Amino acid sequence: QVEPEIYNVEVVQFWQGEAAPLRPYALQWAIWVRTGLGMRGHTYKLVGDQTNYAIDVRLHQPLENWNNLRGSYCVGTVSRKELDEMEIILQRVDIIHNIPWWNDQDWVDDAL
Repeated sequence: QVEPEIYNVEVVQFWQGEAAPLRPYALQWAIWVRTGLGMRGHTYKLVGDQTNYAIDVRLHQPLENWNNLRGSYCVGTVSRKELDEMEIILQRVDIIHNIPWWNDQDWVDDAL
């Protein structure tokens, strides 16, 4: 199978359960680039909590928690070379700690 020349860049959202019945937690957001067949691709997301957020990068892996996938939308495309450059840029996006209202949704927004 030949790799595509252009990759879609998507924002994906996942359900994270409920604090109580009918009180869902905020959606988890991530940036995902499909690089292979099926649900294989590169995932860029934050892990941890407000005191220790860190970027988690998974390359050429199946999309985790796909059964909790709420949805996704394409925000652009990149070539293979641009994907390499995008990975460097994503490592440099600021991660804010100890501000209760800042989370992975803000990180994805800042990254875009």
